[in-house]
Amino acid sequence: MFLLNKFFKAKYDVWMVLTILIFHFLLGFTSFIRESPTFDEPLHLTGGYSYWNFNDYRINPENGNFSQRWAAFPLIFDKNIKIADMGVFSADNHQFKTAFSFLYKSGNPFERMFKEARTMMLIMSVLLGLAVFFCSKRIFGRAGGCISLLLYAFSPPVLADARLVTSDLAVAFGFTISLWALWEFLNKVSIRNILFSTISVFILLTSKMSGVLIVPLFIIMFAVRLFFRRELPLVFFKFSHSISKSYVQFRVLALSSLAMALGVYVLLWAAYGFRFSMLSNEAQGRASIDKNWELVQKTNSGIISGLVAFARDTKILPEAYLFGFLHVCDRSETSVGFINGKYSERGFRYFFPYCALVKNPIPFLILSAGVFSLLLLKLLKRRRPLPDYFYNIIPFLLFIIVYASFAVSSKLNIGHRHILPLYPPIFIICGSAAFLFKTSCKKLKIFVVILIIWYIAENLNIWPHYIAYFNQIAGGPRQAYRHLVDSSLDWGQGLYGLKEWLSKNHLKPEANVYLSYFGVADIDSFKLGVKKLPCFLEQPQTEIFDYDFENGIFCISATMLQMQPPYPGLALWSEKHEAALKEISSEMKVLLKARENPEAFKRIINEKGAPYWAAQGRLYEILRFAKLCSILRNTGPDDNIGYSILIYRASSFRHLIKPGDFR
Repeated sequence: MFLLNKFFKAKYDVWMVLTILIFHFLLGFTSFIRESPTFDEPLHLTGGYSYWNFNDYRINPENGNFSQRWAAFPLIFDKNIKIADMGVFSADNHQFKTAFSFLYKSGNPFERMFKEARTMMLIMSVLLGLAVFFCSKRIFGRAGGCISLLLYAFSPPVLADARLVTSDLAVAFGFTISLWALWEFLNKVSIRNILFSTISVFILLTSKMSGVLIVPLFIIMFAVRLFFRRELPLVFFKFSHSISKSYVQFRVLALSSLAMALGVYVLLWAAYGFRFSMLSNEAQGRASIDKNWELVQKTNSGIISGLVAFARDTKILPEAYLFGFLHVCDRSETSVGFINGKYSERGFRYFFPYCALVKNPIPFLILSAGVFSLLLLKLLKRRRPLPDYFYNIIPFLLFIIVYASFAVSSKLNIGHRHILPLYPPIFIICGSAAFLFKTSCKKLKIFVVILIIWYIAENLNIWPHYIAYFNQIAGGPRQAYRHLVDSSLDWGQGLYGLKEWLSKNHLKPEANVYLSYFGVADIDSFKLGVKKLPCFLEQPQTEIFDYDFENGIFCISATMLQMQPPYPGLALWSEKHEAALKEISSEMKVLLKARENPEAFKRIINEKGAPYWAAQGRLYEILRFAKLCSILRNTGPDDNIGYSILIYRASSFRHLIKPGDFR
């Protein structure tokens, strides 16, 4: 009878977990097919494909080898995909142009390619969901595992990134399984645990450069493990022994850690083809690579730069890994952040706490705050020895403290996604809410159930626009553009939605539709029939046109509206900018008027040269657009596309336009 009950309980677990994860997968799949490629996805997909096909690592080395290979894996079996020889690629910050050409200008089926790659990321998300469930179940039992899995599977921040070809989900996966594996290893030394830890840490380190945080974290975990003086089982094949003396435990764990580190080191080299150079052909592109090395080393002085230079000189690690790491260090010090109408190149200490506050459903905030408060109260009331469940959540608590501290001090304030690795450990710890069902307070149990139902309802309500999820504290997603932009809201995902909106609205023939797009997708590939305002990536444009303030419709990505990050200096329109626009407008009027007379037009062009006029034309467009945005920021949009592209009808704001403002 006992075995029968055990069988049915195990079977119940399987069906429960499968049902939740199938819902998670379907929510992700049915939402990503409605969204165009986001900002980083083309680069990740191109990078992964070039790693497999050319064993060349110059494209996007800063964003992880494993994560990009994982996403691009289905593509290597398609022999019809065309990509230029790596010899013609340049590393001079032209990665996005390379990806642009590969996906949109080579005749490749980019829609199918992204569908396959995004499906691969959803599979990884399912694996991460399984890890969350099993970790929580082991600590808090079946009910705890179920609660943790529900929180994970229906989390808007998780689903926002689980569907995308980026490294954020991969590094969250890597951290979660590494914390689990390393704590298992520190509490039981066995071949299985050493292998599990080796593979997990390898996945983490090759998912994203922030994975290196596992090194100091492991040292802290090692010290904490010794502090508790628990016996250490040692199991090798049929040999087993229990070690109680601390100094013997230290020696065994230290030696085993060295073996694990050696395994990670070998796998890391294997990921880069056991070759130091990031180039498959050293004769192609070396001068360009060396130039980029010089640039990142100039902007990174100090201990980190010195260590990387030493590692490069001695070839301790693959060049691509070292360059990617230093590039991330450089980027994290120079990025412009935006929050609630404010800009800063030094970052905001409250950026990520604010993101967590407004980008998560309120029921999750209540539940997690309650759980952590109850755990703290229990910890303060109890005396040693520490209960097993407290002991087993130590690695996750340590990670939350270390990673959150790192995030708060970071100057890279461009997206909520950068704290995605925090959520799986939080979900696991929230499994302790299962203890509330063991109380005699019926109202408390009902309250927890209501929170979970509310939480799931929030997810279903925002579908399919998970990137744009904002809770009621921020006024919901319709007001999101006033608070955060970039990957927290608008990351280039709205082109399919815009195409559908244009089709449904049956616009009059005289209506001029303008688009300013924050992303790296090719607007022409989506056949929108729009006039292009300045975009983040320069899109092919054939003419300079006047704005139609009678019938015009202006479709502007929220990130472009706030003028961050493309043109942060123009975000706050000033008299200086106004004077610059007037000066260049008078010059452009002469040129544009001369178009009616080909000879006069040619003479004006030749006087100062075509490059001069091309630069002036670009500046003229940018200044006009910046002024337009300064006006539109003071009025609300008439409509939106998935909350990320804002729609302004000229009839709604033309009363704010003064005669001669844009001429």
